Amino acid sequence: MDKLNNSIIRLILTPENSDTMFESRPGQYLNLINPTGVTRSYSIANDYSLDGHLELHIANMPQGELTHWLFNEAKPGEQVYIRGAAGDCFYVNSDHQPFPILLVGTGTGLAPLYGIAHDALRHRHEGNISLFHGGSIPERLYNIDELRQLASLQPGFHYQALVLTGDGTDDRILQGDIEQAALNSIDPLTIGQLRVYICGAPEFVQGLRKKIFLKGVRSSHIFCDAFVTRKAAQS
Repeated sequence: MDKLNNSIIRLILTPENSDTMFESRPGQYLNLINPTGVTRSYSIANDYSLDGHLELHIANMPQGELTHWLFNEAKPGEQVYIRGAAGDCFYVNSDHQPFPILLVGTGTGLAPLYGIAHDALRHRHEGNISLFHGGSIPERLYNIDELRQLASLQPGFHYQALVLTGDGTDDRILQGDIEQAALNSIDPLTIGQLRVYICGAPEFVQGLRKKIFLKGVRSSHIFCDAFVTRKAAQS
């Protein structure tokens, strides 16, 4: 476990027996189960088949039973259980088409988008990839330097961080509406081929999905992962 910012950790999971590991794709989600049986779903931010481990980005939720355990009691080396993977929010391009990709997320909604972007780049995706990540304030963002460096090394990858309220100390972090920024980035000439991935709070995901569909993006080309807050389940 290591901190990505003051409220989000990167959790690395290594299987006790790799022979029993399920297949997964970056951007899908799994169920994480702690020793007392508390279960929560988290998105996969990396490619297990390449890394030999799973990476999750987890925010500290004030009322979260599992996150309380992770942030206050869990120790490296402890055993947890996982079930999965599930979800269709992952990169697919079996025909190697150069379609543009738009990735939009808030908070730890970056986790699946981070995985999808890296997966597309590893497959040498030829279309432009644009990633917009938003937070209420700059301190809620993370992986900024890494993503900026990736954008500098990959001409087809574009990254923009946005906040609702900024302090002006970093002019590369825009202050504004992430939804409007994402909508403005859509090129009418390629809208028929555009693939869109939206991840974050349910209201944000559902609202932006509707706006992007009404703008002209095909419903079958929009993939979503809404992070639903709910009471922890006992298994």
